Amino acid sequence: MNTPTTWQNESMQPAEEVFQQRFTRLVQWLRSRALKEKNIDAALNTALAYGEFRAYNNDGVYSDDSLEEALEIKVIESAHFDLEKIKAQRGDKVLVLATELYNHGGHTKVLMTWLDLARTLRTHRLVVTRSLTAECKKQIHDLSVELQEISSFGIKSIGDILSAANGCNIVVLHTHPQDIYAAIAVRLLAKSGLKVIFYNHSDHLFSFGIGAAHRVGEVSSYGMQINQLHQRTHCPSIWMGIPIKTLDIKRREPNSSDKQGASRIVLSAGSVNKYRPDEEFIFAEFVTGLIDTHPEVTMILVGPTGKENWWGNYPTRWGGRVKFLGFLPGTEYMQLLAKADVFVDSYPITGGTAFPEALLRGKLCAGLATPVQGYSCADVLKVATSEQLVQRVGELLVGSPDAVAAIQNVKGQVLEMHSTDAFLKKIALLYNDESDVSLLTDSPWQQISQPDCLWIERRWHHQQSIAFPRIDSLLALKISLVIGLLFRAIFNFKYCARSSFRRVVLVFIATMLPQKIRPIFMGSLNRFR
Repeated sequence: MNTPTTWQNESMQPAEEVFQQRFTRLVQWLRSRALKEKNIDAALNTALAYGEFRAYNNDGVYSDDSLEEALEIKVIESAHFDLEKIKAQRGDKVLVLATELYNHGGHTKVLMTWLDLARTLRTHRLVVTRSLTAECKKQIHDLSVELQEISSFGIKSIGDILSAANGCNIVVLHTHPQDIYAAIAVRLLAKSGLKVIFYNHSDHLFSFGIGAAHRVGEVSSYGMQINQLHQRTHCPSIWMGIPIKTLDIKRREPNSSDKQGASRIVLSAGSVNKYRPDEEFIFAEFVTGLIDTHPEVTMILVGPTGKENWWGNYPTRWGGRVKFLGFLPGTEYMQLLAKADVFVDSYPITGGTAFPEALLRGKLCAGLATPVQGYSCADVLKVATSEQLVQRVGELLVGSPDAVAAIQNVKGQVLEMHSTDAFLKKIALLYNDESDVSLLTDSPWQQISQPDCLWIERRWHHQQSIAFPRIDSLLALKISLVIGLLFRAIFNFKYCARSSFRRVVLVFIATMLPQKIRPIFMGSLNRFR
C-alpha cells in the first residue's frame, strides 16, 4: 500500500489542527534560520523578524528564552564586549530602554509618566533603539531627561546600548516585543551586575527580554494570569497597573433639551485590532443598535479608519452618524474627549488605559465585559451583552441617577489604584528592591476581574489567518530572508484551500513593492477578493 501523501493526511484532520501544523512549520523554519545564520547581524535581524511574527500571531507562545540565550552566545563569540569595564563604571543612574515612541496610544504616555515621576528618585538616561517623533523628543527635553537615539542595527546596536549603560546600575525595559537588540544587551548588562526591570506593557503578546528580568512590572491581572499559565517569568511579577494623571474635565449635565434631540457624542478609542470582531463580540452591532435607538447620537471612533475589512458595508449604512478618525495625537484626543458625552471601551479587546482614563477625567463610561479584561477595577461598570450596553449608554445620556451613581461609586477606587502616587511607590520598590515588594504581587481586584487568557489563542486558531509583519518594520532584514519566507509561505499555500492564506501571501508581496505601485496592486487585490 502506498504511504498517504501530506495532503491526504491533512485532509483527514480537523481544519484548525492543519492550520496549526502549517503555522508551526513556518515559524520553526524562521526560528531555525536565526540559529543557523553564521553572520551575527543576519542572525539578529532574522530573530527580529521571528519576534515580530510571533507578536503578530497569537498562537500561545509568549517568550523564547532558549533563542535569546543562543543568540547571546553568538554575540559573545562574535564581538568582545568588556563587561568588567561596564561593571567598573557603574553609578547610580537608571538606563531606560524604549524601542519606538509616538504621539498616539498609551505606551508612550506610560513611559513619559514613569520618567516624570521617577526623576524624584534617580537620574535617568533614555535610549531609543528605533525612532521617536519630534513631539516626544520635546517632552523628554522638558523633563530634563538625558536622551540618546540609536540608529545602528545588529551587533553595533547592542554595543551602543552597552556603552549607554556607563554610570548606571539599573536598566528598565519599555521595549516593543520584537526588540531583540535590547533583549540581548540587557542579558549582557545583567551579567555585569545591573538590575533588570521589565515593564510588561504588551502583556498579551509574545515579547523578547522578559526572561532577563530580575523584576517584572505587570499592567494587569490578565498578564499575571498568563505568567501563571505559561511560566513566562522566572522572577517576582509585581502588579503595577497603568498610571493616570487625573484632571477632571467639566462634564455638561444632561437637561431636558438633551432628551428632545440635541446632538450628543459617544466616543470610543483603541488601536485598530482591538475592534476586530469574532462570532460573539461584534462592536458594529452595538454601534448599529445605538444609532438606531438614539437619533441624537453621533458615534466617533479613534483608532480605526473604517477601511478595515471587518467593518464590511457598515460605514456606508451608518453614513455621517459614525465618524472614523484613525489615530490622533494625544492633545487632539484629549480635546475630543472633553466634548464627548459618553465614553465606550473598545471590544473584544479592551482599550486598557483609555477606559479608566476617561473615567478619571470626568466622563460617563460604559463597556462590554469580554474575556480580555483585568486592566482596571473600572471593569465592574461593564455589562454582559451589546443590547445591555446600548441601554446603559442611553441611561447615561439622559443622566439616569442609578447609572451615574454606579460610576461615582467606583471612581474613588479607580483613582486610588491608578494614581501617580501609587505608581511612584511601586517604582521605588522596584528600584530599591525593598522586602515588602511581595505585598504587591497580586492584582488588587483579581477577584473582581475574571479574564480568560486562552480566549485570544482560541480566536486566532479559529480564524485561521496568518498575519505577516510590515516589511518596512523589519529594519535591516536581508532580501534572502524575505525570499526564503515567501517560498516557505507559498509551499504551505499549496496545501491550503482557504483564500485567506492566499491573500496573506499576496499582501506580504505587496509590502515589498515601491510606495507608488503598492496602492495600485492593493486596489486590484481588493476588487478580486
